[in-house]
Parts: sequence; C-alpha cells; structure tokens
Amino acid sequence: MAWAAYELTESLPCWPINPSIATTPWFTLQLDLARCLWVVLPGAILWGASFPLALSAVATTEQDAAWLAGGVYAANTVGAIVGSLAMSFVLVPWIGSSHSEQVLIIASALSALILLEPSFAGAADAGSSATARRAGTSAARSSLAVAMVVAGLLARSVHPLPGLLVAYGRYSATRVGQADIIYVGEG
Repeated sequence: MAWAAYELTESLPCWPINPSIATTPWFTLQLDLARCLWVVLPGAILWGASFPLALSAVATTEQDAAWLAGGVYAANTVGAIVGSLAMSFVLVPWIGSSHSEQVLIIASALSALILLEPSFAGAADAGSSATARRAGTSAARSSLAVAMVVAGLLARSVHPLPGLLVAYGRYSATRVGQADIIYVGEG
C-alpha cells in the first residue's frame, strides 16, 4: 500500500511522457496499462502470497482441505467487499483518500503484529534459562517496536494527490510549471 501511495503521488505525475503524440489509441492504452501495472502489481503479488499463509494459519490435520480453502476464500471475499464499501462510503468521504491510505497502512501493520505476536512469545519461551527468556522477550519487543516505527514512517510518507495530476491526469507532465492549481477537492 505504501508503494502504491508513493507511486501515485510522487512518481507517476513526474513521468516525462506526452500521450498526445501517440498515433493510435492503442499506444495510449499500452502506456496506461504499464502505469497501472507499475502501481498495482507489487501489492497484488504480496497480497496474493498471503493467501497460502492464511490457509496454513487456520489449518488442522482433521479438516477437509476443500472446505478449509473455501472457507478462507469466502472470508477473504466478504472482507474485501465490506472493506471496499466501508472505504468508499465512509472513510474517503470522511477523512479523504490520503488519510484513508494512512489508516489502511496502520491497520495492516497492526493486524500483522497481532498475527505475529504469538510466534514472538513462543520464541521467548523457547529458552530454558531465565536469562534466555528475558533475552527472547527483549528481542521480540524490540522487533515489534521497530516494526511499528517503520509502519508509522510509511504512513507518514503518504501525501495528498498532487493538484496537477487531478487537473490534467496523464497529461500532467506536459503542464509542469504552466498551471496554478488553486483547489483540489475529494468526491
């Protein structure tokens, strides 16, 4: 999510491309497809890779694999629908798209930390001596603190969408220094 936010606000508006010189609409389509892939593909790959992890997190040896996969897939689908409706009808109108993105980054980091906390606690219990348990607990707390600081920095790095990109879209690179955007609104 942080990658997509950075690319949308900082990188894509500065690509030195003038789509108006394309001889056919197919070239513009290829350009737009490449830009979409550049923003969306890394996050989609990582989120797709998390599905097998979700399966392994809820799996037991007594369960039917088909029912397990179907249940996790259904929960994923329902969660995606509810989340997209909540984002588009509640969060974005209420706090705007950049702050909504920050909320998503923090929520993802917190859910990952909640998911990983038992494994850190298990690492702390693995030592046989009291010194080893204290060292494991200290390392687990330190790594959780570092992860939260990184998540906070990633959330802070999300900037509002540039007015030039809102006003001119894919032609924003051709208008750098030529436009004075006085208002950008959401919705």
